[in-house]
Order: sequence, then C-alpha cells, then structure tokens
Amino acid sequence: GTASRRSYQSIYSVVCHELAHASHFRKTGTEFWDKYIFYIVESFIFSGGMTYGDGTGENAGYCDVGESWAYYMEAKMFKERYGGSFPNFGTSYWFYPQILRYLDERGLDCSDIFSVMNASVTDRQSLKTALVAAFPNKRTAINQAFSRYGYE
Repeated sequence: GTASRRSYQSIYSVVCHELAHASHFRKTGTEFWDKYIFYIVESFIFSGGMTYGDGTGENAGYCDVGESWAYYMEAKMFKERYGGSFPNFGTSYWFYPQILRYLDERGLDCSDIFSVMNASVTDRQSLKTALVAAFPNKRTAINQAFSRYGYE
C-alpha cells in the first residue's frame, strides 16, 4: 500500500496502520481474519466500491474492531513520531477509532487495549465488555467512551 505514497510521513502512516493489523492478526488468528476479510470484500462488491461498506453486513463487527485498532494505532504512532495534535485517521468511516483514543486519553494505553483484543472480541460490544472486565477501575471512562458513539 505504499506505492502511491510520496512522503516519508505518508509511508510511515500506512506502515503503522498495516503493522497494527499484523499484531491483531497474530493475536486473533486466521478464523477471525477470514470473517473480517470476507466482510470487507463482500461490502466492497455490494456497495459499489465503498472500502468498508456501511457497517450493516454480516461480520461487520470484525471490521469495526480491526479497523478501529489499526486507525487508532496509526494516529497514535504518527503523533508520537511527528508531534502536533492527534490525527483523525479513520474517523470519517462508520466505525469509531476515536473510542480508543478517548480511552487512551483517560488512562488506558495501547497495551491495555490490545491486551483484550483476542479472537472473542468480534464487535464493539464485546470490546467494551472485555475492557470493563479487564479494567473495572476504568469502568466509568469505558462507558463514557462507548456511549459517546451510541453504545450504552
């Protein structure tokens, strides 16, 4: 995905995104990713070319979790490398990487978040449930993050 990139910043950004996917794949395995990829391909075909569809298809939750993680890590690593404000990578799609950013800003770092992202975290609700179970002392922040985007 770097062929059309014309700056180091742009290459860095996309590589961070793809490495986040690689770390997630390593943790969740092929069965998870088969559903994830199937959703993306099917959505692309049936939507007339929308990369991630509209979030309503079967297995959309896999895409939600996977892309939220990748865009969050892309933005976080970009900010750490280049400074400035937190980039809004991925925030124009139907999934919400900003949930993870919100959690990061309230004391759950990327290692904490990643610690729960196993093969049983297949949608936003299961991500929220896993985070609350792993970090009960952060329950209020977790609930606030998800409720900001329509998930009570």
